[in-house]
Amino acid sequence: MDEAVKVRDAATVMLMRDGGSGLEVLLMRRHSGHAFMADRWVFPGGRVDARDGDAALKEAFSQPFEAAAGLAEDEDAARALTIAALREVFEETGVLLAQPEGTAGEDGPRLSAIFEADRERWQGWRQKLDEGSVSMVAFLDALKEACGRPVRLNASGLHYYARWITPGFESRRYDTRFFVARAPAGQAVRVDARELVESRWFGPEEAIVAYRRGEILLAPPTLCVLEDLQHFQKSGGVDALVAELEHASIDPILPQLLEDVPEGDEAVLLLPGDAAYREERVDVDVARCPPGRTLRERSGVTRVVRRSGLWWTERG
Repeated sequence: MDEAVKVRDAATVMLMRDGGSGLEVLLMRRHSGHAFMADRWVFPGGRVDARDGDAALKEAFSQPFEAAAGLAEDEDAARALTIAALREVFEETGVLLAQPEGTAGEDGPRLSAIFEADRERWQGWRQKLDEGSVSMVAFLDALKEACGRPVRLNASGLHYYARWITPGFESRRYDTRFFVARAPAGQAVRVDARELVESRWFGPEEAIVAYRRGEILLAPPTLCVLEDLQHFQKSGGVDALVAELEHASIDPILPQLLEDVPEGDEAVLLLPGDAAYREERVDVDVARCPPGRTLRERSGVTRVVRRSGLWWTERG
């Protein structure tokens, strides 16, 4: 494992809704010219910025902040990850998980109305946040002025789902925490047209079928997540998933490349829990994941195999 490649903290959010055929999740296509994951359909997200840890944001939430178990090493790091998740969703989709102070749910001034009234202005804020030229503190101040009252971030609407760590053979490495969030009613999804150029609501099974047909491109973590989400597509939907996450143990997933690839396979990624997974090869210091923990996943996937240009999941 190449220790020269820095592992950066990142956050991604699976925006979900209950559609006509059950649970649906938002996927977005990355620009074909992007240096990382070009043309792949992904969940909105990105790396943690230094400003996400701004002390002024400690009071920015609609409820007292409570870090999910195992999310980060300390509360400050957990808070920064949460801010990054909320910021990235707004930058990439235009959806803000927040509410004006003194309102409950859909009551009071609607953020959607504020954004729709001056799309160009708020698109500018999205771009500046993405560039890092403004902070979330400044953005919330601008929202307060537009709304006539403070706007509080809805951290409680994020539910910790998974933690994937980029393998050591990659040139860019991220320690990515995955969150689930219900899409707020009334807010339209609009791609930023820079990093992300297309968006679509998929049922998990529908997305997998589209991938198999060559209609969309998926990375192994996204494929594994969609496999898991199939369990909730027709069995309780978003509410059932969120309820299960309240009692879930989130184990880090650091894929390993199988050295002795079976004939006919192009590449094999091993996940914790696979019989061939080499526990002693996990670089705990770089990956910052607790030793001796294995993947507990409803889908039971233990490896992802590349054949004929496509990734396929297998169960041990």
